Amino acid sequence: MRDDYGVYQDVLNKYKKSGTVKNYTLSEIVHILKNEFGMMEFDKKEVSDLKKDEFVNFKQIQCCLYTEDKEMLKRLRIEQDDDLEEPERDLYRNEKEFARAVMYYKIQKGERMNIILEGKKDCLTNYTVQGESEYIYRLLYILRGAEEEELQL
Repeated sequence: MRDDYGVYQDVLNKYKKSGTVKNYTLSEIVHILKNEFGMMEFDKKEVSDLKKDEFVNFKQIQCCLYTEDKEMLKRLRIEQDDDLEEPERDLYRNEKEFARAVMYYKIQKGERMNIILEGKKDCLTNYTVQGESEYIYRLLYILRGAEEEELQL
C-alpha cells in the first residue's frame, strides 16, 4: 500500500491531466478504499440507526466499509476522544444493541472508522464518514467528482 498522500496525489493528478472532471464509479471507489486503505465490508444493518438521519437515504446505501487497523487509522489521522467510558453490557437490552454501542465507542475513541457509500447504478450519490478524518473527506470529495477549481482543497 502506498502512503495516503501518494494516493491523494495520484487521484488529483489524474484529474488535472484529463482536463475534465472524472467521476469514479462506486465500484472504483470501493476498490480504492479496500486496496489502498485495507478497508473491509460490513452489513448495513449494523448502522440501521442511520434510517433516522435526515442526510442519509438508507435504501440507497450500497456499501459499508470499515477499518480498525491501528496503523491505517494513524495514517488517516483519525481524531479521538480519550475521555470516554467503555459501554457496560448490562445497560443494553440485547447483544445487537450492545455491539452497536461498542462500535460507536470505538469510532469515538479513534479505534475504528466507518465509510457508508450511497449510490444509484454504480454512481456515488452520497457518503457518510464515521470517524473524523479530513483526508478521507477530501479524497471522497474528489472521487465523487469535484470541479476543477475545487481541487485545491
